[in-house]
Amino acid sequence: MELFWQFIKEVFDTWAEKVGIILTILPFIEKIPRVRTWLNEKPFIDRFVPLLWVIGGFCIIWGFYAAWKDKNDEVVNLRARLAAPRFEGRITALSSMTTPSGAVLLAGGILMNPTGPPSVAIDWQMHLEFNPSTKIVGQMMQEPDADRDFVMSNGMKAILKHDNWWPTKAATPIAPGGVAGGWLWALFPGLSADEIYEKHAIVVVDFRDAVIGEWHHISLPVPEKGLHMPPVI
Repeated sequence: MELFWQFIKEVFDTWAEKVGIILTILPFIEKIPRVRTWLNEKPFIDRFVPLLWVIGGFCIIWGFYAAWKDKNDEVVNLRARLAAPRFEGRITALSSMTTPSGAVLLAGGILMNPTGPPSVAIDWQMHLEFNPSTKIVGQMMQEPDADRDFVMSNGMKAILKHDNWWPTKAATPIAPGGVAGGWLWALFPGLSADEIYEKHAIVVVDFRDAVIGEWHHISLPVPEKGLHMPPVI
């Protein structure tokens, strides 16, 4: 019964349905004795009863159609969301160091597939944004063939686990509700780690969904200098 009243509410929420109801009942209102007296026994609407019923009937049918269409659109949109992956992610760790070739920026994070079919993430990139008009694309560094020590700008070390290379972990299909976490790094020639911090850059990791080809971007403003990653990543 609750669904029935909800349906009636959806139908009567449309302007066409309201107009249709009014037009179809006008001829009956005109036949009320007091109304006919007020019209001086010269009913005007009687001449157009068939036309009013046609227009009113059309509006009523349109009201039912509009109510059905709204709900159908919701179902179609829901099916579309469930039929395609909708990757979400976040950067959970950042660090950097300065080398003779430029600044090396390391980012760790997690990638989630809340809904849709299993998919993989490909074409990983990293870039820095200093303002809306300045974007510097980094050179993606290769996956190490073994665990590596990463010496941060503050002199502390972190262990980069070979098995946690993010692009490789995300190359295994991520099931609905699944998560793939890891790390990756990129070289930014001509920049130092200090410049990245001083200019308050935003780190953006880009990747593409292999199923639908959609690009995704997860970002994090560079925090103040300090330790922003676990000792093992």
